[in-house]
Amino acid sequence: MSFWVVGGIYKDTKFKELAEGQKLEKYGPFKEYSEARQKWDYHSWQNVDNCFYRFTIIQK
Repeated sequence: MSFWVVGGIYKDTKFKELAEGQKLEKYGPFKEYSEARQKWDYHSWQNVDNCFYRFTIIQK
């Protein structure tokens, strides 16, 4: 099992569709959840002032 951090800039705060011209950002795979959490934490805090930016950790 591996973990991925995915997200980017979304069209609105429903977070269903990326903003026009944006691509899904993907980081990973990470073997441990804690590694993915560190990457999620970094990107989330870098964009904390932008309410359209969102990252999620998924497991595959």
